[in-house]
Amino acid sequence: MARFLIYLKNNKKFLIKLLIAIFLTGSISLLIFNVLPNYLVIGVDEQEIKCFDATFYLIVKNFNSKKKYGCFYPMNGQMQPYFNDNQLIFKEIIGRPGDILKVEERKFFINNTFVGEAKKTDRHGNPLKHFVFNGQITDQNYFVISSGEQAFDSRYIGFIKEDQFIGNAYPLL
Repeated sequence: MARFLIYLKNNKKFLIKLLIAIFLTGSISLLIFNVLPNYLVIGVDEQEIKCFDATFYLIVKNFNSKKKYGCFYPMNGQMQPYFNDNQLIFKEIIGRPGDILKVEERKFFINNTFVGEAKKTDRHGNPLKHFVFNGQITDQNYFVISSGEQAFDSRYIGFIKEDQFIGNAYPLL
């Protein structure tokens, strides 16, 4: 130990490099373990019947981003009886504030474009009620949909509130 201390005393360049390396290691560790989890997380779609092909998503937490058409967004369930409260689910936005939603029987149109049809029964044969609305989607409300045959989305539960979204999701696997 004494030899090492003498070496450090005589080699100031090495000492400076060592201190920089320790500082960078600590800074990177702080970033990885304390800062990044507030912005980036891996989300898992735990649904028995998936709405999209991916199971794992990179979630970029961004509460104030403008929601875009066709993008995947993770949200907390809060959609009883179809999902458990706070279950992480992934949906695609197809209707935003200002769009016109029209429902004719079980067919849904946004800005006069057909976007989907509600099923009459769930996979167990139980009758399903569908969402009924005709008019402009108001602020803080979004109409979401899924591509899966057995998917439950805004066609059944109605609008999703802005505060239910967690961030943006990017399919990984």
